[in-house]
Amino acid sequence: MNVLDFFANPSFAGIGLSIVFGVVWLAALGAWQWRGKWLWVSLAGIVVFPVSIGIFQSPLQTVIGNFFLNHYGLPTYLDWIFLMGIPVVLVSGLIQEGFKMLPAVLWWWGQNRQLRPQTGLAIGAMVGAVFGVVEAQWVLNQVFAYGFTWDYIAVYGIDAIWPFWERFFTIGFHIALGALTGYGLARGKGWQFYLIASGIHTLANYSTLFYAKEMLTVVQIELVVAVISVIVFGVVLWLRWRKTEEIGGGRTAKE
Repeated sequence: MNVLDFFANPSFAGIGLSIVFGVVWLAALGAWQWRGKWLWVSLAGIVVFPVSIGIFQSPLQTVIGNFFLNHYGLPTYLDWIFLMGIPVVLVSGLIQEGFKMLPAVLWWWGQNRQLRPQTGLAIGAMVGAVFGVVEAQWVLNQVFAYGFTWDYIAVYGIDAIWPFWERFFTIGFHIALGALTGYGLARGKGWQFYLIASGIHTLANYSTLFYAKEMLTVVQIELVVAVISVIVFGVVLWLRWRKTEEIGGGRTAKE
């Protein structure tokens, strides 16, 4: 996949909706209360996302997939997809969460390895938001490029709006995992939280293997992802306001 493919078929509707989705999730975290030069690192997500997928994730997944197909054949691969599919979905979590964490790591390094948990969480959330919005506008631009109109809803019903549902919760998913790794980095547990975030990401992607086996429908998978997104975002929301209360109560947050 070419890096520039993520910016193909730009549309006002696709880009605009993606930004709105991101703003909604950030508003839930009280993002307007965060100010500082570090906010600019979030723009790195515009480059980080397509680079992480186009140059690293997609080629590596292709190599892994081709290895299994060439050595075992498609029937065997499908029979053992719950096992052989693990490295494919694991690559997605490890690479995306690693690149998403990179701007926070660079900021942490530039601050002499000193970072308040609230700031680390905010940086991760902002980068995750840009990451998710870039991905969402790529998907939604394709939806509108195929000729989506409001008439589609009348014809196809709820099936017509699933791409928007999926992107809305996926953006929240990216924000939550980015915030989680940023928080962990600030608490001196960067690699532990990175592995946790990568594991959650892998778990969400693993559900697609059930679709390949025709054990889950697209709708069911989207519901699973939505539930995971809400749960992880709830944890991040608790961490965000817990640290705010600690600081407001006169206690010093751990650097």
